[in-house]
Amino acid sequence: MSDNSANLEFVSADDDMFVKHIKTLPAFRGLLRSMEAKMISRLYMDGPILDVGCGDGHFGGHVL
Repeated sequence: MSDNSANLEFVSADDDMFVKHIKTLPAFRGLLRSMEAKMISRLYMDGPILDVGCGDGHFGGHVL
């Protein structure tokens, strides 16, 4: 039996990224984007950061 606790941390109810995305996007997209945001937020990036070619800027606006 595999341990899914690492996967569940991405979608916990108190996760701010999940809440931000699920309020403003369709459920499937909000779930995916919140998991991506959690992974990206662990990276250190010096600013300023240019978000190029990423759709409407929703993801970059919440994460970067």
